[in-house]
Amino acid sequence: MSTIADYLKQAELALAAYAENLYPGIPLDNFLTALESGGKGMSIAQARHFASRWRVLEQYSDPLTGLSATVFEEVSTGERSLAVRGTDDPADLWTDFVDIALLGTPERQGQYAALKAKVQEWLTDGTLSSGFTVAGHSLGGFLAGALLVDFPAEIEHAYLYNAPGVGGLSAALRLLLRRETDPSLDLGKVSNVRAEAGPSPIAGLGLAWGEPVAIAIENQFPDPLGNHSIVPLTDALGVYRLFAALDPALSLGTITELLRASSPRAADTLERALSAVGALFGKEVPRTEVDRDSLYRQLYELTEARPAAGPYTVVSLAGASAAELQARARATRPRGWPCATRFERSTPSPWSGRTTRRTTPTGRSSATIPPRAQAASPTPTSPTGRRF
Repeated sequence: MSTIADYLKQAELALAAYAENLYPGIPLDNFLTALESGGKGMSIAQARHFASRWRVLEQYSDPLTGLSATVFEEVSTGERSLAVRGTDDPADLWTDFVDIALLGTPERQGQYAALKAKVQEWLTDGTLSSGFTVAGHSLGGFLAGALLVDFPAEIEHAYLYNAPGVGGLSAALRLLLRRETDPSLDLGKVSNVRAEAGPSPIAGLGLAWGEPVAIAIENQFPDPLGNHSIVPLTDALGVYRLFAALDPALSLGTITELLRASSPRAADTLERALSAVGALFGKEVPRTEVDRDSLYRQLYELTEARPAAGPYTVVSLAGASAAELQARARATRPRGWPCATRFERSTPSPWSGRTTRRTTPTGRSSATIPPRAQAASPTPTSPTGRRF
């Protein structure tokens, strides 16, 4: 079963697929420049983090169809992953309109024919081997999903990000599969990840590749295509991953609830969520909107600053009344513990956190609660009256 860490890992591969002119042994500076894509791709800190963990095995670009696909190898494990680029040049627009929007099938699609042939070649020459993963955003996700039809045994899992479904506007699922059911297509091998921020006319097109996994992002309105981009989706997954690392028992839905309640403004939702985590560790993290590179530097610093002691428990307080908050605080703490719930007028947080240690040699249990996570005031509302 895929985890939030998998979603982030593969989202970054899907974003890296947009990097151009990659080749084996590419110098680090060139690799970083390509990943940053002139400010449209990864941030500087994100690119450095990615380049420290992945190397390029091969990139294939077909000038005739516009296809671009890259094989990356994880430095620490040797795991190889295929990433397929989404729409990025005029040649892709024809594919988007005809093959996806109207037909909803890769059967007559030039890009898919080129991709299928190249994957077969890579499997033959050892660039890829059975058990590889494939990731793609938008058009790239559509093509990645289609590969499962032709390579069901070789692909371990496909990760699709804001990808249109099959069938388009005029066809049904059988247009792709040619029959009602097809044993070669295992939807259990698909993670269909979507940004959750208003309508999704592209990702919502056709019949979905399995049940969509909704991720709360910072709404990019009024940019008409901003919410479809892989960039804000990857940024949000980075914060999701931090919360999941704090408390592995946290569900994706609970993290979504926490992010939604972190700020009344979409623009600084991620920053405020990171600020709350920073306060738990005694670190000052700005609560106002920052550039993406600052966001990633703070994210990596908090990940490294997370104390090894644990386990941590993160409890969502979003939507709870004052009475409910007080009752929860009294009911969940052992005798002698200070209140783990945080109430503040100026910096409301929609969650509480605590960390526990094992029983001491004397048989008495001990607990550590960071000072900033303790109760500060019995007022569970912001100055505007917004309940958290």
